[in-house]
Amino acid sequence: TDTLNSEALRPAGGPMTKNVDDLVHLYRTIFSKELYDEDRRLPRVLFNEELYQSTLDSKSLMIGIVTNAEEIAGLCPSVKRAMQMTKEALEKKGHKVVEVEIPEIESQSNNVLNIAMGSIMESFYKEWCKNCDYLEPNEFATVCFNQIPRCLAQLIAKICRIKNMNRHADILMAVNCPTIENFKEFIMIRKKHLEDVENLWKKLNLDALILPTYPIPAFTREVAKDIGLLPCATRLPIYWQFCSGFMPITVVKDDEELYDEKIHHDLITDLCKKSMVGSKGMPVGIEVCALPFRDEKAMAVMKILEAEIGFSEKHPLPYKK
Repeated sequence: TDTLNSEALRPAGGPMTKNVDDLVHLYRTIFSKELYDEDRRLPRVLFNEELYQSTLDSKSLMIGIVTNAEEIAGLCPSVKRAMQMTKEALEKKGHKVVEVEIPEIESQSNNVLNIAMGSIMESFYKEWCKNCDYLEPNEFATVCFNQIPRCLAQLIAKICRIKNMNRHADILMAVNCPTIENFKEFIMIRKKHLEDVENLWKKLNLDALILPTYPIPAFTREVAKDIGLLPCATRLPIYWQFCSGFMPITVVKDDEELYDEKIHHDLITDLCKKSMVGSKGMPVGIEVCALPFRDEKAMAVMKILEAEIGFSEKHPLPYKK
């Protein structure tokens, strides 16, 4: 399963910088001719200065903004406002913003968990067998569910769906250890999803896509262990193997410390509501996504938004003597 998992969903990581200029400077350094000359065995993927500058200077970019993310999980008011601010900032600069509905977005979100959790849980179970003393009760239950027969897991998931706990059912089925045949099916589903997204991208002639980073701001430590698997749109660019970057847009206001879920009413919703209490001032961001090997485009759009919205100027870091 590890091999199949690697083919379908490769781990994704990236640098964290203070601003977009620092990020661009880092990319120019890492993906420079001088650095590649030090080790000629590396595949040469140089920073595309022309692509970055042309995107930055363009007056008519075509930007998509995802509008059906709430089919996965409801967005809190501050996240909705961040998405609206992003749309208005791009339109103010003369760029065209089109609303985009991701095809089968709930199915895509579920398949992210199906593919990722199989390999993760297998390694987690092996580690637990060595030393189970450190596991919390919810972690212990997760490990146990990972090892029960698939047919029993499906029965429990069906009961969850009857009780209108669809998201719990999806997570439970992802946690339960799948067979090789299950994994092959997940990979074929991913290929179909990827074709749909690529066709939509070409049809709309998009330069970039805007997604909400998470349904709520950073959650509290008290709910982190129980809410970490919350389905969200931010995992989709990893699923597609597209490049993406995150950036802050605004902060939670006084009257936005709430979470009003319209579709799902379950334990996850309750945890989101609990996490929103006292969230005033927490940063809220968006994700800018571009096609594979078009990192420069994503960074250019981020730079445009950074300059127009001015988050750092409106919300400077607290200074400590």
